[in-house]
Amino acid sequence: MTEQNICEFVVLAYASDPVQEEPSPMAVVARVIGPNGGGPLIIHVAAVAEAIANTRHLQYLHELFESWRGMTGSDLNPLFSEIRELSSGPLRSQRIGSCLLRDLPTVVEGVLGASIDLRRASSAS
Repeated sequence: MTEQNICEFVVLAYASDPVQEEPSPMAVVARVIGPNGGGPLIIHVAAVAEAIANTRHLQYLHELFESWRGMTGSDLNPLFSEIRELSSGPLRSQRIGSCLLRDLPTVVEGVLGASIDLRRASSAS
């Protein structure tokens, strides 16, 4: 993947309550578009995720992000479509967009502030 690749991203917001009107941005999930796409999803989680999430949802969210992180190839298209359509439950699609891969860190910082890149977090553990 080069920095010139275009990626598509989804901002996921967290709502602890089904009727919460202003969910908090929790994660940005992205994938590279084009012939070099199909690699693992790029997942950034807000550094404050554990502070904003209800304790009953933390294990679920951790397992969900970990399962997404491991998907590649043909599994990505249907999964990414589902992520884009999330509208109920604790995670909701809040914004969909695209940018150059090199600009993704700026998008993530603008939405989440400090975040954890799950690709780096998993290689460090």
